[in-house]
Amino acid sequence: MSRRRCAAADDLPFGDATFDSVSVPFGYMFFPDAATATAEFARVLKPGGRICSSVWVKPEDNHWTTILMQAIVTEVVLAPPDPDGPNMFRCAAPGHVSAVYEAAGLRDVAEWDVDVELVTSSPAEYWEMMSEHVSLAVAALQQVDEPARERIRATVISNVSAFEKDGKVRVRAWRAASWERNRIERRRANRAVTTARKDSFCRGRAVAGCTVRGAPCGNAAGQRALTRSSVPQDPPGAMHGEGRATGTHLP
Repeated sequence: MSRRRCAAADDLPFGDATFDSVSVPFGYMFFPDAATATAEFARVLKPGGRICSSVWVKPEDNHWTTILMQAIVTEVVLAPPDPDGPNMFRCAAPGHVSAVYEAAGLRDVAEWDVDVELVTSSPAEYWEMMSEHVSLAVAALQQVDEPARERIRATVISNVSAFEKDGKVRVRAWRAASWERNRIERRRANRAVTTARKDSFCRGRAVAGCTVRGAPCGNAAGQRALTRSSVPQDPPGAMHGEGRATGTHLP
């Protein structure tokens, strides 16, 4: 039976060499100190263990967010994000996560882009999901009154309707993910995927989870993992898009 514990990434409550793998799906861009967090991931990995992670690439390659944000900026002035502070696209540059892995002494780092597609059942569902669950949008929409929110909603639904076909709205995105080279098939990412081992570690533009549609990433079933991430078949608002991956491992 799996157990879940909530802890800070830079201060994990686990002993050294505890886990076979570590999964960091869309976490690196929000870590206050990515280097310290990576050192902790490496510490709790067994020798030869793998880490994999995923991050979003630049906004212009992620239409699933820009459709919404372009409508929002017609009603509210948004301050540019701190490039060094936690934000959704902080790790968008190619090689960003890979460099962190290599600085931590991880090896066999690999990075690649992965296609992703946001799928919703209707333009209205797209608006509902994005306006309630995307942190950039939620924060921005708190600054507008109800009439402005309705104008933004109408613009978003009108613009995203162009992506509707055969009863589904499909919007391209890019994600990055990473994990150990030649061991993982990444099917869901937004532009970069990074992988690596504890003598090898993941790198990439996006960092993704340890399981892909229920299949462990390059590790035997039943092994212990610090975190796991599985992809449902077709949930509402499912992501099936593009990304980049990187990986490496421990000695």
